[in-house]
Amino acid sequence: MQDSPQHIVTQFLQNNHAVVAQNTTAYEQLRNAIQYLIETDFYALVQLLYRIDVDETLLRKTLHEQPEIDAADLITQLLIDRQAQKIAWRKNMQQQNDVSEEDKW
Repeated sequence: MQDSPQHIVTQFLQNNHAVVAQNTTAYEQLRNAIQYLIETDFYALVQLLYRIDVDETLLRKTLHEQPEIDAADLITQLLIDRQAQKIAWRKNMQQQNDVSEEDKW
């Protein structure tokens, strides 16, 4: 692995785009980073998920309800979904704050 898993996840978060489709290089890099953390440094994975604010209850439920799907794929998708929520929220807040000078008081 050329870049550290944490670096790969950080790059994903800094790109400010959440459109990462499966079977793309970006998805595979992210998924491989998550898999690496599952296998070698689970504590670091937990810290990353906490920092990114992936819902712990949703994570447990998803892993429990879909045991036939690889955990790295499930966690990667949850991470992508959470990032998409954050980006949508930021865009919404930015649009609400884009008030014309005449309408400001």
